[in-house]
Amino acid sequence: MDWYYVANNERQGPIPQAEFDRLTQQGVISPTTLVWREGMAEWQPYVQLSSSVASPPPPVVPGALVCSQCGQYFAPDDVIKLGAGYVCAACKPIATQKLREGVLDLNSSERIRKEHLNHEASVKSIVLLYFLSAAFLLLACVVLLATGDAITAVTGVIFLCFSAGMIWSGVGLRKLKPWARIASGIISGLGLLGFPLGTLINGYILYLLLSKKGATVFSPDYQRVIAETPEIKYRTSVVVWVLVGLVLLLLGLGMIGLYFAPHHPRRL
Repeated sequence: MDWYYVANNERQGPIPQAEFDRLTQQGVISPTTLVWREGMAEWQPYVQLSSSVASPPPPVVPGALVCSQCGQYFAPDDVIKLGAGYVCAACKPIATQKLREGVLDLNSSERIRKEHLNHEASVKSIVLLYFLSAAFLLLACVVLLATGDAITAVTGVIFLCFSAGMIWSGVGLRKLKPWARIASGIISGLGLLGFPLGTLINGYILYLLLSKKGATVFSPDYQRVIAETPEIKYRTSVVVWVLVGLVLLLLGLGMIGLYFAPHHPRRL
């Protein structure tokens, strides 16, 4: 199970257990360093780690809100809003006491979400690019399979598999699933071969996926941040709209090429 920790006011990780142990031995992770891993209700100083709860987090229920203290999910009527987070009735006294003592960072989730909101929006907007490209590949697949030629039929099957992969990856990207980051990275790596526009578009997608912010938005704790900040909405960036226009241009040219392509008669 991977770990996360805070250094120089920035979140670090994920790191495996062996690396986490090495950093604690070297003093990089001190007793006062905030640490977190899946199963913990909230970030805690390393010195308090022995008292943290190690049970896995409950599944996200549609429409439910997560308590920033215990990590459990409740109906909207069963929680109150404190700053950018929500607190259940059982945790309200503890959260109120922390607030009085000045140790409750109610704005952390809101701050993290706002810092990564544009990146999150750009990642989710890749879905539109993938679905448009998949639609064109399916159209090309139908045209190629209709020719009856063996070589073009094989090409059509390849297009079909590629379009299915793009649709599958797009669904995962929309939900910020970690596996979709890997699948999309493979697809974009192959797309770099489409010089020059394919290289430009897929290079940008790889940046979104492989950058530090990309790693954050696909991490488990960012899902918790999203659950704690339902009032924050994202908007599609201008860069993505430009890329969508380029993809539509390529699709239009491709359809024109398929329409005017010479049709060779089948040999007897």
